Amino acid sequence: MPGLIVCIIALTKARRGRAGVRKTFGIGLALLLIGIILATWLFQNA
Repeated sequence: MPGLIVCIIALTKARRGRAGVRKTFGIGLALLLIGIILATWLFQNA
């Protein structure tokens, strides 16, 4: 899943700079949710 990879990258970047941890975690979480929604939608249409 590309969304999961992006989420992992976002989380690793968030660990480096603690200033934008909440923002990056929020973006990563949103991307993860979008990835789950897209995956379920693709499975339903397949």
